[in-house]
Amino acid sequence: LFADDQQIKPSSIVQGNRTLMHRYQFGFSRLFEQGFNTRLYYEISQTAISGASGALVTVPTWFDTKPTLELTIPLFRNLFGVETAANRVMKESLVQMSQHLDNYKLKSILSQSEIAYWKVSVAREVLDALKISLDRARKIRDWSASRVRLGLGDASDEYQAEAALRIRELEVQTAEDDLKSSTRLFSSFLEKSSDKVDYEFVSASG
Repeated sequence: LFADDQQIKPSSIVQGNRTLMHRYQFGFSRLFEQGFNTRLYYEISQTAISGASGALVTVPTWFDTKPTLELTIPLFRNLFGVETAANRVMKESLVQMSQHLDNYKLKSILSQSEIAYWKVSVAREVLDALKISLDRARKIRDWSASRVRLGLGDASDEYQAEAALRIRELEVQTAEDDLKSSTRLFSSFLEKSSDKVDYEFVSASG
């Protein structure tokens, strides 16, 4: 607290023409559940008078110090600590709600990461199966082309084998894209940004 009184007073010889006052407080307070509020603090005040007669005011600057203990008892709003208890219950409820939300988020993340894991596992198995089918289609195409060159087969058989090969190639390309997408999603749960399959996965078919 700071105060500065510079008014000209009729008795300025005694009171001076300027009074400066500084006040400091330090301590602690505690609010009990019953609603009682206690404060224990130490107060230091400094007063300085300017313009007063030195003969009448021999000490123009002085200090006052005093310890103070205050006890506040509410009569209406927080009688018997009703409001304090309600605030405590509300804070505890907010903490519990926050904990439940955190648990829900954690379970949700774990569930999503598990789904992403099995998507990668299934995508890998599908791709492996399609690669086998592609290799078989390539061999059939080569066999049909060889028969046509030897005059043992019809050209239409070669065309059909070639078309089947192109379909298998498109299926493999689509499966590779799906695997990259699934791996990228799973890697995001590991805080990585990679679409390469460099993890060991359990087979989805057991």
